[in-house]
Amino acid sequence: MNTFLIYWNPHFSDYKVENFLDEFDFEEERDLLTEDDWGLPEVFKWSIAEHRDAHAGDRFFFVRVGQEEPTGMMGAGYFVSEPYKGEETDDRGRKVYYVDMQIEEIVNPASDKVLPTGSLEFAIPDVNWATGRGCVLISEEIAEAVEDVWKQHIESIW
Repeated sequence: MNTFLIYWNPHFSDYKVENFLDEFDFEEERDLLTEDDWGLPEVFKWSIAEHRDAHAGDRFFFVRVGQEEPTGMMGAGYFVSEPYKGEETDDRGRKVYYVDMQIEEIVNPASDKVLPTGSLEFAIPDVNWATGRGCVLISEEIAEAVEDVWKQHIESIW
């Protein structure tokens, strides 16, 4: 199983914070949704640049980057499809690939419950947490560290 960091910068992405808030049901001041909640979509589609390395069953972590706060880790889950071509092309004229994802946990991307970039930089300094685009395949060692930090964070918000 591979593990990916999916970097999302709402400033550059067509998918804005408002899209997350519309698609995920963070009603009643809920800042965390888990796979057991009714507020999650059954399947969530996202574009993936590293489509040759990605497979159904791979793990991912969403990382919000950019100048707009909050930044940091905001979600985790698994790919539930192999990557597939979309109709769109990127800014270089190449076909865009997508993968269907099942969200395990997601934090409201506009809340202070996002695992802060500074905490990630302190805990796992070998990763560039502040900038990035698309997705990055990470080593098993880094993946284990990310998993531990994420689980601790989720437990702290319960």
